[in-house]
Amino acid sequence: MINLKFLQAVLNSSTEVAFIVVGSDGVIHIFNTGAEIMLGYAAGELIGRATPQVFHDADEVAAYGVELTAKYNQPIEGFRVFVTEAEHLGYETRTWTYVRKSGERFQVSLTVSTIRDDDDQIIGYLGVAQDLSKTCSLEFELLISQRRFSDAFNSAAHGMGLVSLEGRWLDANEALCSILGYPKADLLQLDFQSITHPDDLEADMLLVQQLLRGEIPSYQLEKRYVHASGRYIDALLSVSVVRGVRGEPQYFVSQVQDYTQIREAEKQLRARQQYLQLVMNTVADGIITLDSDGCIETANPGACEILGCSAHDIIGQTLFSFLALGHDQRVRSVLAEQARSGLSSAVSLELAGVRCDGMLLELDCQLSGLQIDGRHASVVVLRDITQRKRIDRMKSEFVSTVSHELRTPLTAIKGALELISLGVVGDISEDMRPVMDVAVRNSLRLSALINDLLDLDKLVSGKLELELRDQPLMAIVEDAIVLNQRYADEYCVTLRLIAEDDCWVRVDARRLQQILANYLSNAAKFSRLHGEVQISVTRLGDSVRIAVQDFGQGITDEFKARLFTKFSQGDGSDRRRSSGTGLGLAISKELAAAMSGQVSCDSKLGEGSTFMLDIPCVARPALDVRQPLLRQVG
Repeated sequence: MINLKFLQAVLNSSTEVAFIVVGSDGVIHIFNTGAEIMLGYAAGELIGRATPQVFHDADEVAAYGVELTAKYNQPIEGFRVFVTEAEHLGYETRTWTYVRKSGERFQVSLTVSTIRDDDDQIIGYLGVAQDLSKTCSLEFELLISQRRFSDAFNSAAHGMGLVSLEGRWLDANEALCSILGYPKADLLQLDFQSITHPDDLEADMLLVQQLLRGEIPSYQLEKRYVHASGRYIDALLSVSVVRGVRGEPQYFVSQVQDYTQIREAEKQLRARQQYLQLVMNTVADGIITLDSDGCIETANPGACEILGCSAHDIIGQTLFSFLALGHDQRVRSVLAEQARSGLSSAVSLELAGVRCDGMLLELDCQLSGLQIDGRHASVVVLRDITQRKRIDRMKSEFVSTVSHELRTPLTAIKGALELISLGVVGDISEDMRPVMDVAVRNSLRLSALINDLLDLDKLVSGKLELELRDQPLMAIVEDAIVLNQRYADEYCVTLRLIAEDDCWVRVDARRLQQILANYLSNAAKFSRLHGEVQISVTRLGDSVRIAVQDFGQGITDEFKARLFTKFSQGDGSDRRRSSGTGLGLAISKELAAAMSGQVSCDSKLGEGSTFMLDIPCVARPALDVRQPLLRQVG
């Protein structure tokens, strides 16, 4: 923070030179005694009230503004005329016409430099003016020294150097030495011509001559320098010339910005863009970008293929025009929520779409929000699942039909086998007994498979009805343990209840028993011989967790990801020691969801697995109400 009063007192000690400090807005903050004497204004007349334009020749300011506008290709006028070059170079020295309060005009040499804070941000400007009518010669060496060692020169982020008219380096800041790779002492022994790429030297020299002749005020050039290591570096060079009081060239001020990393970054960016474009053009999925109004801005070939029209026909349309009635509102809601909350995570929807030719589609749609240049946009990934859905429906219909057609004859076969096995139709020989046992076991296995298929079909089609009622949980769990112990005995496994925390739940007892039977049978099958399966019931706030833990071989991470999907089995070969359909856990997941529950699994290879079922608790009724609540799943 600048102490203005202290600085004012220091500057007032000089009466021969005008020191004027202005803020970033151009308003005068300090107007020293030398300035009062030079211009005839009292400091109080100008401080906080005026800009330096009040004592400058207006036509001269306007003319230089036109020159700077052409140089920087942007409008520069008013107060900006005095400070633009100083912002770029750190300082600027120029002859100006001042106008005293009395109207008298006179020439001054004005040096304007930037004032920066600790973060290198411009917070103001210092103008130092010397009346040329009183002295015809400037202390050139003193001025050079001031410029060489100014903070702006030495602390500039870009490379800065002073160059003689012949091209020799007169001074260089640390940034320039770092860019070129030379110690300062070595660099000052060289000229810029010797470290310029031969192919770039002619263009550079041509611009130098134009600058010296006054044809151009400055120039900017992309060129290559020879680094001290011998390699070439890309640089952006900006050059201006400092002139004496009579307009004669004195030396050059050069700014050098290392473009090597920028060029490499641009190259990598172009390569990445090309790669992404290649991916966009080759993937079968449709990729669309939307503006904040849902209008399509870009569409890849995959999107054109899915929607059945060209990019020209798609771009500019709204995504909603390609969705069936009612489905557009679902998308509108998601996009609005993403825009409101700023969330970028993808939301997946299955939607009914409409191609350009009017054909209906089934689409898997993922919507993600993003911010581009401060505005909200969206990326939509489309996948045509029409064929997949049709095949799924055909598969379900086939499974349902086959299951129903097999169930009746299988029931008859199973019944007949049981009668024969029991000796109802006559004694069977000891040789036939093993064969009959195999037939009975396989008929039971086939019956279980058909029952699972029928349950799954009902769940998928929404035709499964649940009898939900409030009831104590522990009675169901204990029954499940008793009913499944005989099955566990086949594997020499003991089922043991280790913790019980009774509560009431709203469930279909038979279907809950089915979930627990799947958990317990799997735990028994995959336990070690003479092992133990532990069952616990634990209250967790407003819910209760039933956990079935075995100490078998555990489950791989790859298989864990598809545990609760249809037909998933840890070992799909015919050599499995344990049988199963691969449907039990998938059915369990659907049944749990139908009872507002959730399934999960925790497993480590070599340590075993724990299958869990979380169900909401309900308040224990004052009376034991046994009336069931019928609920159709779907």
